[in-house]
Amino acid sequence: MNPNFRHTLEALYKDGFRAVFCHWRHARLGPHYPKPKHFNSFTTTDDVNSLITHVHECYPEANIYLVGLSMGGQMFLRWAAEHPVI
Repeated sequence: MNPNFRHTLEALYKDGFRAVFCHWRHARLGPHYPKPKHFNSFTTTDDVNSLITHVHECYPEANIYLVGLSMGGQMFLRWAAEHPVI
């Protein structure tokens, strides 16, 4: 895990948050990464929806906050636009 992510998770934990780290590693295709059976082209937020559903099932009373870096931030923003809070 990238040290910057670890520091972020540690800071969230110290502030009383439970943090879930999700890394879409298969987004990086290259000589050191095997080609996955399913490649996420980032045109769908199904993976984000599955992640949020799972976390909500584990912690039904908890508020869920999304923090994304780079493509993760764009995916979370798109998911939020697709699922507005009324």
